[in-house]
Amino acid sequence: MATNVPSSLVTWLLSFGNDNTLLIHLSTDQVYEGVKSFYKEDDETLPVNMYGKSKVAAEKFIIEQCSNYAILRSSIIYGPQTISPVAKSLPIQWMDSVLSQGQQVQFFNDEFRCPVYVKDMVDVVLSLTKSWLADGKAVQVLLNVGGPDRVSRLQMAESVADVRGYSHSIIKSVSASSVDRGVASPPDISMDITKLTQMLGIKPISFQDGVRATLAAEATILLGEASTNFAENCGSIKTVSGPSATSLMQLLNLKFYTCEALYQSLKRSLNTLFCDFQQMESMLGKILIL
Repeated sequence: MATNVPSSLVTWLLSFGNDNTLLIHLSTDQVYEGVKSFYKEDDETLPVNMYGKSKVAAEKFIIEQCSNYAILRSSIIYGPQTISPVAKSLPIQWMDSVLSQGQQVQFFNDEFRCPVYVKDMVDVVLSLTKSWLADGKAVQVLLNVGGPDRVSRLQMAESVADVRGYSHSIIKSVSASSVDRGVASPPDISMDITKLTQMLGIKPISFQDGVRATLAAEATILLGEASTNFAENCGSIKTVSGPSATSLMQLLNLKFYTCEALYQSLKRSLNTLFCDFQQMESMLGKILIL
């Protein structure tokens, strides 16, 4: 199976003007091999599955083609459910649902990630966006974006149980090797986020606090305030209209499937931020998110 690199899409996006465009690319922690803990951005990328390989190829293409870019290697994104339907179950909501039935459920004890709360992920994107609009300086950055805690699926389920008051007796610890999922999965792709916290001053919340916030906010979008503040800081810029706007929204619909809350917050921000693309050349900076 060949890697899937959105080269045509990136080229089209950059046709708006490479030198004064910032491309923000959402990559993944699965670019790492998964044989140690707390990977840093300059560690070698040796993905074990096609998804990770495609992301590595996309990163390389963007670095080669773009004058300004921010590549964000994200861990599992979790957060509140939204009003609009989500076809794929969100991780915390799924765990809550199966544990609430009171029957024993298996969770892997030997695959580790650094899940990141959706609001923290949005804060990273908005911080980069506002900085670019304010300064207009060259940006070439690669960041790990995860939470502060290295947790297994088992520990994630235990956190949900602790918050909800479910018994740990229904949580069964198993090895990932006991299940054939048909695709290779890296065992430990926890990430070091020191660079993120030092560069942007953002300190993601703990996984336990994120679970509490998620379960306390079912069916509620909590990121409206961040989007509103972002729109106000950007000034009076007209809403997107026309075919180019449709294309951009289609791009967002394709890409932000990991967590609907992230998609909704950024979509609202972009609706306010971007004017008709024919007027883009007069803007000091442009933000394109892929």
